[in-house]
Amino acid sequence: MSRWLRSLLVGMAVTAGLVGAGTGAQALQNWGTINAYDSNNVRLGSAYGTAYFDDNSGDKWFFKSHYTDRRDNGNGVYTNTAWYFNGSFCYPAGEGSVGCSSGWYGDGSTNTAVTSATKTGYSGKLLKGTAESIRGGIKICQSDSFADTCSGQTFRGMSYR
Repeated sequence: MSRWLRSLLVGMAVTAGLVGAGTGAQALQNWGTINAYDSNNVRLGSAYGTAYFDDNSGDKWFFKSHYTDRRDNGNGVYTNTAWYFNGSFCYPAGEGSVGCSSGWYGDGSTNTAVTSATKTGYSGKLLKGTAESIRGGIKICQSDSFADTCSGQTFRGMSYR
């Protein structure tokens, strides 16, 4: 990553009060608790965490999630992060509200490990040189042999050019 880009990201994050001094240009964005429910409105799993940029890991956008299986039914839970890029600068105020409602294209998804307890997991995506913004949509899911039951997605992202 260029020094200019690193300085810009750190400057935006410090201005927004998101990071302190340190290495890695980490701009932290917390995301609150999300829950997956079955058809009877029984909570199956919950998750919360942080999204952040880390250039020490090869210019990646990460989701760190703390997730818990809330129902002892033999089916564990995991988090799924769907990745999206945009060719436009979509976070004009840094890491705050998204400024682009269109132009996003999917770039796969990643899952954390399935657990029947509580676990911390990480999902990461390398930034693309052909895009200007990244975001991830994270959800908690219960693993089931028929069809997984998931929460809705919560999104966090940043512009990086």
